[in-house]
Amino acid sequence: MSLHQGVRRRGTMSSTKGSETGIGFVTVVKSEELGYVGGLLVVNPLGRPLEFHATAPVKPSRAHEILYGATLEPFLVGERIVGALTEAAKLPLRLVLTDRREVIDGAPAASWGPVLVRSHDDSDAAIDSTPWELRRAVGEFELAARDSSLGSRIDSMLETLAIDDLSEPFDRIREALDEARKSASRPATRRPGEAA
Repeated sequence: MSLHQGVRRRGTMSSTKGSETGIGFVTVVKSEELGYVGGLLVVNPLGRPLEFHATAPVKPSRAHEILYGATLEPFLVGERIVGALTEAAKLPLRLVLTDRREVIDGAPAASWGPVLVRSHDDSDAAIDSTPWELRRAVGEFELAARDSSLGSRIDSMLETLAIDDLSEPFDRIREALDEARKSASRPATRRPGEAA
């Protein structure tokens, strides 16, 4: 697999209106067997899915690991995978939330973020020592961004978003990616007498 792997388009899940925007939740799952797979779930303020996009697995070679060194994961996760996923979105993204630090480290700054979501219970020295320009406490979660201009977008999202558990959309993405992986590995079922 190439580091420049494409995105599998899952399409929109409802009719879209010209002025509608979505809130994106993006995460990346790492598997020793397959490599990295990313998913972007775009929801409306009620948390209903509007779009879902997933990448094909991307497994860096040993040469990539050597050449990129410590910058491999932020580049691969943030720039390549999340970049491809956000480009695939049909709706304009009002904000993109992530639960992966590598997305923040590697994704280019954009009008949609990215914004890190983490539980107050999480303790990560690298995250805690990062000079975030913006931090917001939201119930049992904290939102953090390197761009303070995202404050008004975050405030607007929080006023309308009906999702209390900000980790739940990431769970949906991981479950959908796992289901897609299982479906792809199952042999196709054929009816008796059907040609192969």
